Amino acid sequence: MPTLTGFDSGSGIEQLDRLSDSLQRPGDILGKVADAVIFPMLARNYVASGLKQRSGRLFNGITKRGAPGNYVRESPGEITVGVSYEQIPYAQSILEGAQAHDIPNAFGRGPRFGIGGRFNGKFHPGNKKYRVYYWTAEDMNMAQEELRRLMMERRN
Repeated sequence: MPTLTGFDSGSGIEQLDRLSDSLQRPGDILGKVADAVIFPMLARNYVASGLKQRSGRLFNGITKRGAPGNYVRESPGEITVGVSYEQIPYAQSILEGAQAHDIPNAFGRGPRFGIGGRFNGKFHPGNKKYRVYYWTAEDMNMAQEELRRLMMERRN
């Protein structure tokens, strides 16, 4: 459970009970925090990682709720966001990195790979891991502030 401070009334237990009650309703407060804090954070992290944006499909899949490939699972007390490797197959090798590997021939030539290029069905040199999914202390503070604001809004 997140640690929040700054409530203006009630005992600590009452405050935690109110927070817990609010977090048990999926798609309500946590969904709003995801839209206001988490997705913009992921967009900043994407840009800061040095990952180039080509078609925008991966960027949108990571940073925009409802975009093809975007994954959001909400359950009581938690929200999980990510990108679907099934819908954006190259996402895994970009986000987790890939070692050098052979690429099998397809009809005598290499499968289309990269931007308008081919590797002639022989070898891919691999790529580094691009860090996009992480929290900084500033991100955590922003999420806590947004939770606090939404809790105060709900109380009124």
